[in-house]
Amino acid sequence: MRGKNINRRQFLKKVSSAAVGATGFAYIIQGSALGKDGHVATSNRIVMGCIGMGGRGTRNMQGFIGTGQVQVVAVCDVDVGRLKRAQELLASLLRRCDSTASKYNNKDCATYRDYREMLARGIKQGVYDEKVVKEACRTNTIQAYKKFSPYIDSYRKKISPRLWVDLEHIATRWMQEDAASPHRRPIATIE
Repeated sequence: MRGKNINRRQFLKKVSSAAVGATGFAYIIQGSALGKDGHVATSNRIVMGCIGMGGRGTRNMQGFIGTGQVQVVAVCDVDVGRLKRAQELLASLLRRCDSTASKYNNKDCATYRDYREMLARGIKQGVYDEKVVKEACRTNTIQAYKKFSPYIDSYRKKISPRLWVDLEHIATRWMQEDAASPHRRPIATIE
């Protein structure tokens, strides 16, 4: 089978448009994402959020940061004191392991009191893989959202309209996907 013949002008036109596209692509991607200027490439990063900052959770966080290969972006605990201590410890560890902090461009760490909101925010920001989180937490997230919706609304009126917005977004989207899927069993409501 013979290929389509193209003349020199067509060939140069195709090659030059491909070169322009490749050059434009290089300008769109940030150098830090590609591993330039001492940063770790996105494909080589382990980004982590720590849930439960008691003794074991704190030691785990210290161990992961000590490897120099993990970027901790969030900590979560229902106890405000533990949460504050974990955030202070993380800042201290990052100062001591300055190469890790600068390598990952890790300037601060978000704090959460509800792990579902932390995961939902991470999904929205592209930090966590939604497929993995959904597989592990779908049922619990939807049940919790259904049960606590009235409380969420009252807290929003009293404290902040931004409370649990990401959790609500993920839970309602997952419920809509479940409703559209004929093979998914409905989730029972906790009474």
